[in-house]
Amino acid sequence: MIEEWKDGAKRLEKGGPIIIIGMHRSGTTMLAQMLRKCGLFIGADLESNQESKFFININEWILNHAGGSWLNPQPIENMLKCDPVKKYVSGYVGNKLASLASCRYWGRPRLKAEFSSSQQKWGWKDPRNTFTACYWANQFPGAKIIHIYRNGIDAADSLRRRELRRIEVATSRHEKKLKSKIISLRARALGITTSHLSVDIEGAFNLWEKYISHAFFVTENIECSSMTIRYEDLLRQPAVKLACIAEFCELEVSQKLIGSAIESIDVSRGYSYKKNKALIPFYQKNRENEWLRKLEYVD
Repeated sequence: MIEEWKDGAKRLEKGGPIIIIGMHRSGTTMLAQMLRKCGLFIGADLESNQESKFFININEWILNHAGGSWLNPQPIENMLKCDPVKKYVSGYVGNKLASLASCRYWGRPRLKAEFSSSQQKWGWKDPRNTFTACYWANQFPGAKIIHIYRNGIDAADSLRRRELRRIEVATSRHEKKLKSKIISLRARALGITTSHLSVDIEGAFNLWEKYISHAFFVTENIECSSMTIRYEDLLRQPAVKLACIAEFCELEVSQKLIGSAIESIDVSRGYSYKKNKALIPFYQKNRENEWLRKLEYVD
């Protein structure tokens, strides 16, 4: 069984996964859901946002060892300049992928070997991939990277609202513990230690700039096939754009399958800030932003 597992791992490395990158709240979940319906295997251990717990754990390990996190990812750029550390991290990643711990992703030991002998396409989605992509490209030279991006005003506002919801839930949970006299002094007990900076739209927008900048650096410099897709274009022409993405991923899809994959798309989410009077001043303030202009998000 173990030898079969190892043989499967070696054959899989030759094929390479589909790796979805992009800023949080920029369509990565929507894209992963679509591709999953089109036949892309993205994990047996998915969270509600279509992210594999196995790959999340590895990405978090890499970011933590760089002294960063999803909210503060840039320290990894310094780590990338240190060859001994890069070698150490790559070794760790390789060992995790070849270990039985990856059962979390594959579902069961034999499944990995079964994938290696079939044409099943596989991959995973995680915004953290944006900053760990170099390690994945090193591990899987045949990987394909898909970067999906969204205008920074909407992405920042969506992230801000998500983090506020998380804080509300964590606070409510903490208050219940206090009422039941279950009191914890740990910093993480409240559950807001790593996300409170992004509840400010300025902070969330600055984070978008960091992700968008690094994502384009990745697609332009890493020696892997890559594709970049605009979130708003996917909403506007879902069937056409998804067909192009499926072809890039080498997924065999019919028009019927594509139709099924896009049926839950909410077109109204495109350029949401234009319908929100509270966000118009923030947009006007940032009209000269380098990335908003470069990506043609300024009227």
